[in-house]
Amino acid sequence: MPDLSDIIYWLKVLYFVCQASILVPVVAGLLWRRRLPRNLRILVTCCLMWLLLMGFSEYARLAWHNNNGVNELISILEFWFIGAAYYHTLQFSWQRYFPLIGTVFTGLALFDFFVLSHLWQAITQTLIFNDTYTTLLKHILIIGLVLLYFEQILLELRSTSLWQDAMFVVSVGFLLFYSSTITLFLTSHLIPGPELRLAYAGLSVVNLGLHLLLTRAFWLASRPGRALG
Repeated sequence: MPDLSDIIYWLKVLYFVCQASILVPVVAGLLWRRRLPRNLRILVTCCLMWLLLMGFSEYARLAWHNNNGVNELISILEFWFIGAAYYHTLQFSWQRYFPLIGTVFTGLALFDFFVLSHLWQAITQTLIFNDTYTTLLKHILIIGLVLLYFEQILLELRSTSLWQDAMFVVSVGFLLFYSSTITLFLTSHLIPGPELRLAYAGLSVVNLGLHLLLTRAFWLASRPGRALG
């Protein structure tokens, strides 16, 4: 049987490969950006944000043994970028309230970070930080946006395959990733250590799938005459 240290090593390799795969949609998105509609251009910027800040987060973890502040910034920006993409995609009359929802989310997140979860103490004293409430709220809101999009396309008459629709491809990726993440987040305390490592490795593969689906979406949207949801 393989040694436990070897398994841990290869799980780490898998994690970094899956994280580094964000380069694929970033390069594709920047290459085709001028041909993309506004909602997909926003997601290209989101991918670029993920690349830069996750890279800095990893540097902060290795150099300062503390990347708490960077990760919480990613959490807030991620919600705003994805929310903006769906703001320019959904066609419900009440979507004008999306900026207000984003502002309320940001306020609640900051309250959670600095009052409930003591982010500043975690940064200054290099403590483990858990933003439970913000993580749950962000995932629920993003999954809600995806479900609203699915409702919208169900109400429309489509003459083409949904898998040829860039925003549908994106939404499938988001639904898989955020539903998997929130499930693992809620059940991680019930999973023993070795199995938990495998669970996070599985989540890394889901993250890779999201990056590949984003790349496909950018390619679909860049093709002449391609209609989007």
